[in-house]
Amino acid sequence: MTDTNDPESPLDQVPISDPLASLPETARELLYAAQRIIAEDGLGKLTLARLAQESGQNSGLVAYYFGNKTGLLERTVESIIHDECLETAARVRGLRSRPRVEAMVSELRNWSEERQAYAAFFELLVHSLRHDEVRQRMVEMYRWYISLNAEMLEVDSAESEETQRLLRGIAQLLSAISDGMAIQALIGRGVFPTDEPFDALAFLLEESLPGLRRDMLSSDTEFAKKQD
Repeated sequence: MTDTNDPESPLDQVPISDPLASLPETARELLYAAQRIIAEDGLGKLTLARLAQESGQNSGLVAYYFGNKTGLLERTVESIIHDECLETAARVRGLRSRPRVEAMVSELRNWSEERQAYAAFFELLVHSLRHDEVRQRMVEMYRWYISLNAEMLEVDSAESEETQRLLRGIAQLLSAISDGMAIQALIGRGVFPTDEPFDALAFLLEESLPGLRRDMLSSDTEFAKKQD
C-alpha cells in the first residue's frame, strides 16, 4: 500500500473542510439539531419550528446564519460528510497493520453498519438530485471513498494500464457494495445476514486480486511492508 502519511493520500485529504470551523456555537447547535432530526425522523420533519424546539435556539437564526433552509441543508450535508470521512480515515489508519483484504472488508462492513449516518445520508440523497450544490458534495464524497479504496488496492503501483483500470472498477464496486448492504440493514432491521455476504466478498477478493496482479502482495501481507 502507498504511504498513508503521504500528503497525496486520501486519508489526509478529506474532501470537505470543516463547515463548523467558522461558525459560532449557536449556529453549530442548529446544525447538530438538523442532523439529529434528519437521521431520526427524516428530512420532511425538518421544519423551522421543530429545529427551534430541538436546538433551543430561535428559528429566525437560520436565516441569519445560513440564508434560508436550503442553506442550512447544504451546510448540514457538508458537516455529515466531513465527520463521516474523518471517522473513516481514522478507522483505516488503525487497520494498516492488518492483512489487505481483511482490512478492506472490515472497513466496508463498519461503514455499512453506521445506520444513523446512512439514514441521514439516504434522506439527503433525494434532496441532492434536486439541488446541484448538495449533489456536488455527494459527488466529492464518493470520489474520496473510491480513491480510498483504490489506495488500499494499490492501483497506482499496478504494472499495466489494463490492470489499473480493472482495479479502479473494483474500488468503485466496493463503494456500491457498502451502500447496498447499508440499505438492506436499514430496511431489514436484522432480517438480512451480514456475515455471509462479507465473508463471500473476502473470498472473492482473495481469489481475484492475485490473478489480476501477479506482482501484488498476497492478501496476508501487512500494509506496513511498503511504507518504508
